Amino acid sequence: MIIDSHVHLPADAPAQQRLLEEAAANGINLLIVSDLGDWSHWPSAETVRLANERAAHFHARSPDRVRWLAYLNPQLDNWRGELARCLAAGAAGVKLWVSLKSPDGSLANTAAVLKAAAAAKLPALLHVFNLTDPNHAGEITMPEFVKLKKEVPDCTMIAAHAGGNWRHSLGLLRECGEQAYLDISGGYPEAGMLEGLLKSERADRILFGSDAPGRSFSSQKAKVTLAAIDETTREAVFYRNAARLYGIAEIPPLPETPPRRRNNAAALATSPDHFCFCGDWPFSRTGGRTPAELEALLAGHHPGQAYTGDLTGIFNLDLPAANRAFLRQCAGLERVLPLASLNPSALNWSCQVDEAAKSAFAGGLISPYLHSWNLADPAFADFFAACAAAGLRLWVNCAVADYRFRQRGWNPLPPEEKDLIGFMHGAPASQYVFQGLSGTLIRKLLGRFNADRRFCFEFSKLTDSEFMLEQILEEYGPERLVFGSEFPFRHLSQVRESAAALL
Repeated sequence: MIIDSHVHLPADAPAQQRLLEEAAANGINLLIVSDLGDWSHWPSAETVRLANERAAHFHARSPDRVRWLAYLNPQLDNWRGELARCLAAGAAGVKLWVSLKSPDGSLANTAAVLKAAAAAKLPALLHVFNLTDPNHAGEITMPEFVKLKKEVPDCTMIAAHAGGNWRHSLGLLRECGEQAYLDISGGYPEAGMLEGLLKSERADRILFGSDAPGRSFSSQKAKVTLAAIDETTREAVFYRNAARLYGIAEIPPLPETPPRRRNNAAALATSPDHFCFCGDWPFSRTGGRTPAELEALLAGHHPGQAYTGDLTGIFNLDLPAANRAFLRQCAGLERVLPLASLNPSALNWSCQVDEAAKSAFAGGLISPYLHSWNLADPAFADFFAACAAAGLRLWVNCAVADYRFRQRGWNPLPPEEKDLIGFMHGAPASQYVFQGLSGTLIRKLLGRFNADRRFCFEFSKLTDSEFMLEQILEEYGPERLVFGSEFPFRHLSQVRESAAALL
């Protein structure tokens, strides 16, 4: 059984019905929803009222499968009247989004809302985000959540998204006393997130949530289903904690769901892995798998081959030496297909290319993201021409993990749409696989280059949103898409399982 504690309501009725069907298809029994209206950070009174009316109507249509939260803007003078109206309509709790601090930075209005929620014995779900960059005006961080909890100790409060950058939330929940929770909804389905939280927080304080439809049910479930935890803990996170918190005595059985609409993409999740790494990531613990250890892991994942980069060597100032060491580790392996780390901004790039082309590498891995250079810079044209002349296929890394929560002292450079288009228009004849691009960018690039056989896109991020992979397949077909796991940042099985659930 599963209770999804963090779901948002699409605007139109067909999308709402599909949300219910997708939830059931993913084994989710009950949804706790909120409607954020037009998604403005400072919603008007009318926007809030209409949003809550839609949420109440959605509950009325499916009362066994839906509970709803009263969405409030604490900075509006009428929030008390809106809360009373929602309580009369059957709201199960309170939802607070970005508008939590007044223009002068005060949390007083939000504290007043929380006191009212406590008096009504309602849980309050607060959007909490620890960004590397400055937060939006009104948006709170985990220390501010703690401050509010201490000011209103009787209120049952839930910090959404585990505070965003969950590592910066570790230990802070313990400062709140009782009746304080985290949900793990939304964002990047990072391997080890739940296990990391459980080292710091009690299992009875963590709730499952998806943030659907902005995030897919399947990718968010993977944080729990693929976690190395016992079944008692898994049940607590999936439904027992939420049932206790919201006073849910009976969890409805799963309804029958319509058969899945199958398409022509069955081969997508069975292609070799085009987005995989071994070695040590310098910014967080990722397991540090050696090529031999990765070889053993791949044996259990069809078809069991992965074009693999080296996290240990990719930041090395001497890339040829790092590549030689990586290649020695990969000698004799059949499943790990090593990629040479290349950097066109290095002064000795020609030596890197020449050595990689003459060695047993499966291709080259370049990263404008990790190495902070512009893909469309004409200064690198000779590098790409040399790679093409040497027959060196290139994997183009455009993102790793979640940029919003990067190490502050690191300066990665996410490629912009105009730079990607500029590069692709002028790229010499070769084979290029783009890693880590968002669904929005892939859709735009396919609109221009879908017929161009030089380019492929690994589709890991397409599985993160509930409908993105399916929509792109309907519009452009599967020919330009290849599988990528983004291991070890994601669990090795997550993208394949999410793709299977979505398709």
